[in-house]
Amino acid sequence: MWSKGLTGLKVFLEEERGAITTDWLVLTASLIGITLMTLGAVASGATDLGSDVGIQVAAVTASDDAPAEHAVCTLDAEGEAQCSDGASALID
Repeated sequence: MWSKGLTGLKVFLEEERGAITTDWLVLTASLIGITLMTLGAVASGATDLGSDVGIQVAAVTASDDAPAEHAVCTLDAEGEAQCSDGASALID
């Protein structure tokens, strides 16, 4: 009696045919679930980062009496840089 039951179980487990639609349904549902979880995590992080950048940009103020932190340079015909801080250098 048990041998017939075990044989039937063995046949069932070795069976190659079946509802392939069910397999694809499970795979597709799991991929959609993983995608939604990933998008939720990324969207949350992007929103937080955007908020932090907005706060930093709003805190920046420009003042006429503040010294320039960077020199503005232009090139002349010979390739020499003329900088607003008075420095010049040969540009390759």
